[in-house]
Amino acid sequence: MSRVSSEVRGAGVGLPVSRDPDAWSPEYRELAGRIRSRYGSAIARRRPVPPILEIHPGPSCPAGCRFCPTQGAKLYPPERQREALSAEELRILVKDFAVLGGETIVLSGGLEPLSGPAVATAVAASEAGLEVHLYTSGLSALLDDPDERRALLLSAHRIRFSVNGLSEASYGDIQLAGRPGARLLARVQRRLEALVEDRDALGATASIGLSFVAVAGNVGEVGAALEYCEQLGLDFFDVLVDITGDGDAPPEFLPVLEGLRRREEERGAGGPRIRVSGRTGTAPARARRCAAPRVKVAIDPFGYAWRCCYVANPELSSPDLLLGDVRTRGLRAVLDSEALEPLETSCATCPDFERTVNVLAER
Repeated sequence: MSRVSSEVRGAGVGLPVSRDPDAWSPEYRELAGRIRSRYGSAIARRRPVPPILEIHPGPSCPAGCRFCPTQGAKLYPPERQREALSAEELRILVKDFAVLGGETIVLSGGLEPLSGPAVATAVAASEAGLEVHLYTSGLSALLDDPDERRALLLSAHRIRFSVNGLSEASYGDIQLAGRPGARLLARVQRRLEALVEDRDALGATASIGLSFVAVAGNVGEVGAALEYCEQLGLDFFDVLVDITGDGDAPPEFLPVLEGLRRREEERGAGGPRIRVSGRTGTAPARARRCAAPRVKVAIDPFGYAWRCCYVANPELSSPDLLLGDVRTRGLRAVLDSEALEPLETSCATCPDFERTVNVLAER
C-alpha cells in the first residue's frame, strides 16, 4: 500500500464536522495526526516546495462524467490550449521536482491522464526517486498494451481506476454522459483485471484499487462495487460522496455509509482498505483560508501551474490562481513564490484531505 494513499483520499465514515479537537472521534484524530506528521512542515511553510505535484498530462478525455468538475468537457477551452508538454519536458519537470525536495507525483486530471504521456512521466518520476500515483478512467486503449501496463506497474506506487457504475446502464448514464449503449464498462473491467494479473505475474508492489463517486443514481451499487473489489483482490476502495451544496449526506446515503464503516471495521488484515470522503458531513467545517497550495500544486497539460488542483481543470481556470508558466520560467521559479501562501477562500466542495489541511493550518 502506498505510503500516502490514506491521507490523500481523506477520512473514514462518521468523522465530526466540528473544528474543536475535543469533539473529534478517534478516527478523525488518527487522520489529523497522520497529515500533521507527514505534511506539518509544508502546512507551516517550513519547506521550499510542496511535497505533492499533481500533473494533468492528458489534453482530452473519452468519458463524460456527470459529477466531474470539468463539466463534461472533452477538451480544454481554446484560450487555454497550446502545444502540450512533451514526454521530454515532463521528464525534466519531475526530475527538477525531485531535486527541489518534492516527494510525490500524482498523474490525474483534468482530463484523462493516459491521453497524454502519463506512462513515460511515471517512469521518469520513479527513476528520480519520487512516489507515483495514477488516477485513470480506464478508458484509454493504452492499457491494452502489455508493455505499457508493465512500465506502469514497475513505476507506480498507486493506480486507481474510476468506475462509477456496476451495470452498463448506470455506468453509461453517470460516467459516459448518458451513453448507456456504449458497452464500455466490460472493456474497462477487462483492463483492470489484466493489470492485476500482470502485477501478480511481475511480482510488482503497486497498490491497485477502485474509486466510486456515489451519486443519487448509483448509491445502491456501492455494495456491489465493494464486492467486485474483493473478488478481484484489489487493495483499496475509495468512495467519494458527491453532494451539492453545504449539507450533509441525504438520508438515503446514510445506510450505505454506515455499511461501509462496518465492513472496514470487520476487514482485519484482508480485503480492500475502504475510504470515504467528500461532502459527507464527516470532514471539519470549512476553514477561513485554503492552505492546500503549501501541500499540492497542479500543472495542466500545457505547462501552466495552478495553486489549486480544481481550477487547473478545463472550464474552471481563474487567473488569480495561476502560479506561472513552467515552460518559460522553470519549475523552481514558479514554486519559489509568495503565491503559495494560503488562499483567502475555502471551497465547500473540497474533499476531506484539503479541508483537514486547512483546519490544521489555522491551529
